[in-house]
Amino acid sequence: MSELTHEKRHDRSLFGPIVLIAIGLFLLLNQVNPFVDLHWLDVLRLWPLMLVFLGLNILVLQAPRPYSAFLSGLIAIIAVLVFGYVLLYGLGGTWWGNRSSQAIGDWQTNTIHYAAPGVETAVFDITIGPPGADLYALEDSRNLIEGVVFYQDDYLFETDTNGREATVALAPNESSESWVFWPNYWREYGEANRWEVGISPRVLSA
Repeated sequence: MSELTHEKRHDRSLFGPIVLIAIGLFLLLNQVNPFVDLHWLDVLRLWPLMLVFLGLNILVLQAPRPYSAFLSGLIAIIAVLVFGYVLLYGLGGTWWGNRSSQAIGDWQTNTIHYAAPGVETAVFDITIGPPGADLYALEDSRNLIEGVVFYQDDYLFETDTNGREATVALAPNESSESWVFWPNYWREYGEANRWEVGISPRVLSA
């Protein structure tokens, strides 16, 4: 009984450790080398292939030792090579759909302002995206809102006045491809500046 338990305890897969180490190395490469444009979107498109590798790993674990560990490690290395190649060079071709790598736009800056004289109340709908914002009260300004925004693709700034009430909407563009969980953007956010938005205290805000 003890020999059987001992055998099962050492019959482990090398697939998980090798794949995790490779993922960590690729993420590290993405952070320390800004000149490498990794094709993460292509890797996500091949997620069914990872299921195939996982299934093969389960099958080879049924083989007797030491063949099971050897075959498990071999499958892990093949998976790392396949996904690593796609990550570095992309899938290529037009039949895969949209761009193989997600483009990152250059950071731009723009000044916003809205006066709305005569209003008594204002409704502010401000959505703050990465890299964050600094809100402050305007002192020597007749504007209802003013400031500086930093963006990549575009941003939303809409204003309207209905009688003595003003409505202001400010947000990152929802169609922007700046996804905070996209690894290529982790480095880019560090290069951006925070929004600086001032709001007038002379009106009632909601």
